[in-house]
Amino acid sequence: MIKMTKLFYPHVVKQYDNLDQLISENNYSDYQAILKNSLTNAGMDISDASVYQESLTDDKFEAIATIVYPDQATRDSAVAEVESNSVSFTGSCPIFEEEVTTHLF
Repeated sequence: MIKMTKLFYPHVVKQYDNLDQLISENNYSDYQAILKNSLTNAGMDISDASVYQESLTDDKFEAIATIVYPDQATRDSAVAEVESNSVSFTGSCPIFEEEVTTHLF
């Protein structure tokens, strides 16, 4: 099991009411779909809260997501797909992503 958590820093710096607002106001829907599809295509059930959770940070300025990969091969597969799809991606994505050790679960 590999647990990983990332913070996503948006373009519009402000406090958000909810995660959907952050995604909508920053036009991150396509980017979020790439990330979630890579997990699903790697065989992960992102509807399972013991596998995947996303939220706003406590201060409501950034998004945070925690993912539990069953093994390194699954993580490698998901990361490779994101990297492959990112090459031709021209949509909006967070200005910075940071791996952190404070997990949602």
